[in-house]
Amino acid sequence: MMNLPKRTALKSGNKEKTKPSVAVIGAGPAGLFACDRLVELGIRVDLYDRMNAPLCKFMVAGAHGGLNISNKSMYGIARHTPIESGSVSPVCLLESLSHFSSPAQYGERREEFARFFSAFSPEDFESRLSGLGCALREGSGGKLFPDGMDAPEIARRWRKRLVQSGLCTFYPLHSLVSLSADGSIGFSTGAGGLTICPDAAVFALGGASWPSTGSDGSWIPLFEALGCAVTPLESSNCGFEADWPPFIAGICTGVPVKNATLSVEIAGGCVYKVRGELVLTPYGIEGSIVYALGREIRRGIAEEGRAAVFLDLAPDLTLEAVQTRLGGGPGKTSASTWLKKALRLDRAVLAIIRERLGADAMRNPAAVAPLVKRLPIPLYRARPIAEAISSAGGLSFDELDESLMIRRIPGWFCAGEMLDWDAPTGGFLMQGCFTTGFAAAEGAADWLAPRDSPRS
Repeated sequence: MMNLPKRTALKSGNKEKTKPSVAVIGAGPAGLFACDRLVELGIRVDLYDRMNAPLCKFMVAGAHGGLNISNKSMYGIARHTPIESGSVSPVCLLESLSHFSSPAQYGERREEFARFFSAFSPEDFESRLSGLGCALREGSGGKLFPDGMDAPEIARRWRKRLVQSGLCTFYPLHSLVSLSADGSIGFSTGAGGLTICPDAAVFALGGASWPSTGSDGSWIPLFEALGCAVTPLESSNCGFEADWPPFIAGICTGVPVKNATLSVEIAGGCVYKVRGELVLTPYGIEGSIVYALGREIRRGIAEEGRAAVFLDLAPDLTLEAVQTRLGGGPGKTSASTWLKKALRLDRAVLAIIRERLGADAMRNPAAVAPLVKRLPIPLYRARPIAEAISSAGGLSFDELDESLMIRRIPGWFCAGEMLDWDAPTGGFLMQGCFTTGFAAAEGAADWLAPRDSPRS
């Protein structure tokens, strides 16, 4: 549908309007979830997106290794008292996330997300998915996946529920081009320009990762022109560049390193550790434990020009145990054969150790063992944001009240990845988008309540 019904194209002061409506701009997970909640509350919604269909990024996420939609480790988090700022030692903070009483995965925004989850928890989200006939199964690390249902089927059922409500109309191919402090919102469409002035609006415009799905950060200058502070967007949940020598880059072609511990040391003595799997690439490293430490890696690069990152290739063994396994050395065998047999190290990993030590020292157990337990991999840059799974930065929380309404433009709310927060993959990122979408919808409904009828 390219043209708006006449009543929705008119200014909010038009006498023909009898019931408040909300414009939701952005049809990703946060925007569509905001629609879902508003419709549930009986509020009419007009949903706009620059793409031809909703949930484009959601579809892409579901096409890569399954749709990791939430995480079991956050269950029950809202029933605890949030931790006080500064009360937790930063050492090994990320090794035991589930033991913290507020969602540490959200970094500096963990207090805000603890509050969001108190209103709409991951358990509530699972319950709502069941309304689409979607059950969840648990994977490693508490990751939750739709059981027997893929992303396209979830999207189909979700959109069908909104259409059947009779309260939600989707307007594809509507690109946001202007915002005004008087509440008007301008779009470019295939049929020309369009300006609306809804009773309330929820913006869920995404960050700048995967721009082919519609999120490219083009909304930033529009909000900055209104005086809103926006933290520059940067890559999150991405790989980082190690500047390998050419011979190492040539063999690090997507080589998995399983059961390892990655640590990041920040100036001042803070150490962050995560255990799991990563991948060696021609440019550096990527993978789940890299994403989990991405915030700390970026901080190290920003403060020191490079991040001090170390890899423990044998986390179940002490240094003494590694030395024992290496015995008296390789004897008559090659160093590579000796180390592969003793510690099951891949040749790409061995090449990195050899580059650090030199060929002669590779035959010395006393020289090799410390690097097996603490292999330095300095990182210098994040990969380009277009390659990243998500982006950090966005509209500052200082611009928002507790209901996610923009203070300087009452009636406008924001949600999802366009806000200044980031979280690792593993279900935390997706859950954050859904929860903020719910919070923004609740805020918009409360904003409209005095004009309509009191909410129960």
